[in-house]
Amino acid sequence: MQDTNWELLKFKYEVLGISLEDLAAEHSISMPVLKFNSQNWKQFPLASKQPLDLENLTSLEDILLKLGSETASQTKAFGILKQKFLGPKYIELETVLLHKAIEMAGALSSDDARSAATLRSLATVLHDLLEQNPLLTPGDKIEDDGDATEWKITIVDASKDKDD
Repeated sequence: MQDTNWELLKFKYEVLGISLEDLAAEHSISMPVLKFNSQNWKQFPLASKQPLDLENLTSLEDILLKLGSETASQTKAFGILKQKFLGPKYIELETVLLHKAIEMAGALSSDDARSAATLRSLATVLHDLLEQNPLLTPGDKIEDDGDATEWKITIVDASKDKDD
């Protein structure tokens, strides 16, 4: 028997709009068990699939513009909902990774030739975390409140001179 990630199932149902029947089939869960565990789940209006109104559109270009606009707004909404639901998990993961990076950096020895490569790897991990976190990487439409919006990481390659 495998463990069921109920948070993932809830996210798929509420945000992505996947039906309970599809979730039951995809995750090999019986409908009575899924219905019992999903009693308090509520789908967001965004998750309901409504047909696109193409009535007053006269050209293919108008249809493409309408579809593009609809897709962009839905993608943005999904991104915000994903951050809302998964934000605590991202923060937890970042915290664990940062603590491990600090632990590893503290254990490095200046006598070890591999220390520079390890530091470079740790800096890359930190850079990737900052780059991928939407809360730390402001988008185009976020108002500038004067806070710093640029993150810089400097990698120093310190190799031991042979004259020492």
